[in-house]
Amino acid sequence: MAGFVDIPNFVDYREQVKRHATKKYPVLQVTDKTTIAIHHSLTKQDAGGSNARGYARYHVDTHDWPSIGYHYVIEPDGTVKFCNDIETRAYHVGDYNNEAVGVCLTGDFRTEEPTEAQKESLRQLVSALQQDFTHLKHVKGHNEFSGYEWKQCPEFDYRAVLNETPSNTSSTTNDDQSAASTGSTSIRSIQRTLNKRYILSIAEDGIYGPETKRALIKGYQTELNKQFNSELAVDGIWGPNTRSATVNVQKGAQGNITWILQATLFCQGYELAVDGIFGNETESTVHEFQRDHELSIDGIAGKNTFAALFG
Repeated sequence: MAGFVDIPNFVDYREQVKRHATKKYPVLQVTDKTTIAIHHSLTKQDAGGSNARGYARYHVDTHDWPSIGYHYVIEPDGTVKFCNDIETRAYHVGDYNNEAVGVCLTGDFRTEEPTEAQKESLRQLVSALQQDFTHLKHVKGHNEFSGYEWKQCPEFDYRAVLNETPSNTSSTTNDDQSAASTGSTSIRSIQRTLNKRYILSIAEDGIYGPETKRALIKGYQTELNKQFNSELAVDGIWGPNTRSATVNVQKGAQGNITWILQATLFCQGYELAVDGIFGNETESTVHEFQRDHELSIDGIAGKNTFAALFG
């Protein structure tokens, strides 16, 4: 499957994005794709749910689509979330879905502007796609496709953005500065805390992948051992012993297990404070996670919720 590109701030979100229980997007030949379609989300950048996770939920729950309609979402901090393989016929530009790869920038650009981080990520994404997939010869705004001239999308001068000179992210000789230009700052902070708190040595690259997931499970196993004498192997593997030792975490809880719960939710695309305090926001986020994964919606993180997070 195609669409993974090597650029800063790139996150493979395909395993985390909400998908319909039975429907799937049709899969075409990747060479059928000839055009990159630029969109804006028409949602304010600072609005709750104004992100790839929120769009996927809306597209599945409201429109009954197979999943999010875009292939990529560029969020205000410049994170590029890869949501669908580019050969899928995702729903974003009607009659042209067979040929178009959809790139959506979070924001309502009728009244606000893309952030500088979004502009930089858009330049890098388009450049990488056209370099790796030479059949993607064209770039159009949603309203430049015939029959869609009436669309107020994307509502910013994407051509001017693409024509600007991109930053040379490889020119620095400082490895720390180079690393800091990639991934999510918040996820990098979570990785740093995991390394320090649990004496680990995972990459602090701001990208949530298998290594960071294992580190979170190791932290969880360590806390179960310390707090509940669970005698688990700290191996970063979610298995029957870890599931059996799992305790309920709910509103009013504080400490490292709550922090791990929040950190894992955040890494999987849910927006909440990662502060170790299980308050109203965390309870609401657990509700959302349980709803997204068709679990019992009680706001309590127990065996089934942790299994969905770590399994």
